[in-house]
Amino acid sequence: MKIKIKKGDYVMILTGENKTKKGIIKKIIPKLNKAIVNNINFIKKHVKPINIISKGKIIEKEAPIHISNLYLLNKNKLKNQ
Repeated sequence: MKIKIKKGDYVMILTGENKTKKGIIKKIIPKLNKAIVNNINFIKKHVKPINIISKGKIIEKEAPIHISNLYLLNKNKLKNQ
């Protein structure tokens, strides 16, 4: 499957809890047909302590979204700004 969107494109989310939100693509993962959109689809990840002194923590990070759930609004919005 050929990916028609690229890093920096302005897209809208079509499905899920982030439906109708818009953002710029931060990273493409071609093997999985997924993309990471800037400031959309956050998940919480539990991190174990590295050694006895440090503590474990919960971090929020952006999760990838399948490309079929993205709608291309404007190509390379970063170049236009």
